[in-house]
Amino acid sequence: MRSQRALISGDYARSADDAVSAADANSQMSATYLGAAMRPALWGRDIERARAIAARVEADPTTGASTAAERVAARAGIAALEGRVDDAVAGYRDAVARSRSIGAEFEVARYSLDFVLLVGADHPATRTAAEEARVIFERIGARPYLTQLGAALAARVTDATEAKAGRTPVTSGDAG
Repeated sequence: MRSQRALISGDYARSADDAVSAADANSQMSATYLGAAMRPALWGRDIERARAIAARVEADPTTGASTAAERVAARAGIAALEGRVDDAVAGYRDAVARSRSIGAEFEVARYSLDFVLLVGADHPATRTAAEEARVIFERIGARPYLTQLGAALAARVTDATEAKAGRTPVTSGDAG
């Protein structure tokens, strides 16, 4: 819960640390908590923290469809941070499809949001993901995630406006 609260408030380092601490305290749930730690590391664009958490996700002995999706999403997020957009697109599409196949709609929406945030709302591949995430978040009342999605989509509009004005836009990764 502390990790989720920190994520929503934008304290990504604390969110990741709290989720890793939860994984350390409960080995039976470690894959779930490590997967939860990836999101704030990625949203905070902390590539070193993301790589360290991803290594633990990969090494975790837990098996199953949701854990497989976590691993794919972790690799996709790192690919996005490294600028390997094609790998990120393929990975996020795979993670979303895996989650959809097991009926994990909240994960479908959250991976879709990660996809939009990390690849960019202006990328053609993220448009469908953004809409699917919006529908799910609205249906389940996930307002903080809707707010984050709205900000990601608004940044695209702001970036385009700034570019037309000849200014360099500030991305979420640039703003402290």
